[in-house]
Amino acid sequence: MRFLAQLIHTAIGIYSLGLIIYVVLSWTSNPQGNVIRMWLGRFYVPILELISKKIKPVSFRPGVSIDLSPMILLFGLYLLRGLAVSLLVPRF
Repeated sequence: MRFLAQLIHTAIGIYSLGLIIYVVLSWTSNPQGNVIRMWLGRFYVPILELISKKIKPVSFRPGVSIDLSPMILLFGLYLLRGLAVSLLVPRF
């Protein structure tokens, strides 16, 4: 069970790191970063779109809004990782 807990912990950690990289690359206009962002988007865009449909971006003024879906996904991943690991190994 400990091996499975470590595997889940590592897999969700790598997925979370990829999400952070995807979000940071979305702020840049580097052509090489765009290729990486498009590749990473295959893993994150479907989930982020589902979250964005339920929770709309926060608007501060016309033309300025913040999409909270990456933060919500990251928070959910950390909760899922903690729950899964604590159920498999209580004192991990």
